[in-house]
Amino acid sequence: MKAFLRKHREFWKTGKTNFAVTVGLMLGSLFLVYAVYQEIGAGWKGYKSLRVVLTDTSVFIPVGGLIAGVVTIIGDLMMLWSDRSEKRIQEAAAAAAAAAAAEARAEGIAEGIAEGIKEGKAELAQKVIAWNFRRLEAEKNGQPFNEAPPTE
Repeated sequence: MKAFLRKHREFWKTGKTNFAVTVGLMLGSLFLVYAVYQEIGAGWKGYKSLRVVLTDTSVFIPVGGLIAGVVTIIGDLMMLWSDRSEKRIQEAAAAAAAAAAAEARAEGIAEGIAEGIKEGKAELAQKVIAWNFRRLEAEKNGQPFNEAPPTE
């Protein structure tokens, strides 16, 4: 579907003038056929009927151009709306990605701090155990122990 829409957008960027002219010509042609059909139904009077058909058609041509222009403007407005919607969607996605990255970063920092505290406590516990072991050994051997505890 996206490929179709992309091709449609490219066509609209490069070929909308051709589209408007084609619509105008189709409307003019349809009106010409309708005017001929009406004159034939009313009784064809030769040159006089031809002149009526051409006059009516030439009066309709600006109306057909106006209709083609309105259709083209509607297409332009749809493209403008589509561009703005797409831009808003992309901005929302970028904001969501930035928020998710910030949240992940904050979560990573919090986990890092928690892990650091845990490792620090474990390291301190090891130091206290080793200090206490040396203190008990010195006490057992009757030696003086002047080493400050690791918690100081």
